[in-house]
Amino acid sequence: MKTYLTLEEVKLNTSYLDGSIYKTYMTHFFSYTKARHKIQYLYDENDNVHSVELYEIIDRKVDPDTKDCLIRAEFEFEDHEDMDAFLHKPLYFKEPAWFQNLTNEEIVQLDCIFKQYDGVLGPLIERNNISICLNGTVQINDEIYHFSKPKISDFFEEITAIH
Repeated sequence: MKTYLTLEEVKLNTSYLDGSIYKTYMTHFFSYTKARHKIQYLYDENDNVHSVELYEIIDRKVDPDTKDCLIRAEFEFEDHEDMDAFLHKPLYFKEPAWFQNLTNEEIVQLDCIFKQYDGVLGPLIERNNISICLNGTVQINDEIYHFSKPKISDFFEEITAIH
């Protein structure tokens, strides 16, 4: 699922490390999943990839009638890529398949199920990048954990039961 946004505003920042100037870009976008978004890459209209170094949600508002979520966010690009040429032009990101059709309520349910299996992984809703494989490998951000295949199979069965 693609979610579109436009970079609307540029902020100049000074690095605390070396005093260099770098840019962050402000934007907003609608979310229909009402889930946490992990944005590592933005794609332009030619499907060129732009790597995001820092992504921070500044504000999130949910329309009480439609339940649509409006997110205001700030982006910094890897190697301080100058994205001025993309201001006010459509960009998109791909929502993670893991969260694609989940509501907040379902994420909380999954979080509760996840905790039953092993607390060492922490709350699911606080994690940004999760990959769970049937072979028992679980990757969260850059860390990899290994579980027994039956434990992971049980977990997937419980997830399936939610839908």
